[in-house]
Amino acid sequence: MVEDLKTRSTHYNDEQGSVCAQMEKLDGQVVVAICTPLVQRIHRGVQQSGELVFVDSSGNCDRQNHRLFLILTHSAAGGLPLGAIITTAENSTTIAAGMRLWRSLLCPGSFFHQEDGPQTIMTDDCAALRQAMQEVFPKATLILCTSHLLQAMWRWLWNSHNNIRKQHRPQLMHAFRALVYAASESQLSTAYARLASSPVAVQYQSFVTHLAAVYRRRREWAICLRSHLPTRGHNTNNFTQYMQLLDRDQQL
Repeated sequence: MVEDLKTRSTHYNDEQGSVCAQMEKLDGQVVVAICTPLVQRIHRGVQQSGELVFVDSSGNCDRQNHRLFLILTHSAAGGLPLGAIITTAENSTTIAAGMRLWRSLLCPGSFFHQEDGPQTIMTDDCAALRQAMQEVFPKATLILCTSHLLQAMWRWLWNSHNNIRKQHRPQLMHAFRALVYAASESQLSTAYARLASSPVAVQYQSFVTHLAAVYRRRREWAICLRSHLPTRGHNTNNFTQYMQLLDRDQQL
């Protein structure tokens, strides 16, 4: 497989007349980075590429558990690709190696002529991915995708091990949404205090503890606390999820 990837990468690079795909081995793991000529033009010509970047993983995309990470920005026409990496492991070291390899393929003027990379990066709550992105782009602000955050809380509430009664789950979920969509920081703190001390919540110390842990990270997910960031109203990475579906359709 590795030799086949090398051959295909070399052939593609020869066709394009530049290095658009590259592969490296690191500690027994393989990373592949892809940055096509079209992607290079998007980097140089689309302002949003320097403002907000979405990164998401497909999870296991084949029998060898390879991971595909798509990197996109947004536009009036939808998501625009900024590159992709494939890794044979999902740990921060391997992902960071893939991201550095991808960044080495970028031409001058990438991220709309911002040498330090994008201002903001949106991901799901994958610790390995977020650590890798922070390592490769230390000046970027990392924020969480709102839909992934809400899904995570939904799954926590519906997990039978947490012993939340069925009739209380929707109520707690609705109250948590109020935190995410609070219009101001004062409304956010008020909504948190109200939920943490509510008659339903106090019946479940595990929920109160979990809520406190999530609230401590509020600057990563509260919409009212990202008004200074150039998100242009985008609070989810649905662009990458849609592209992942297209990729899986191609594989099938």
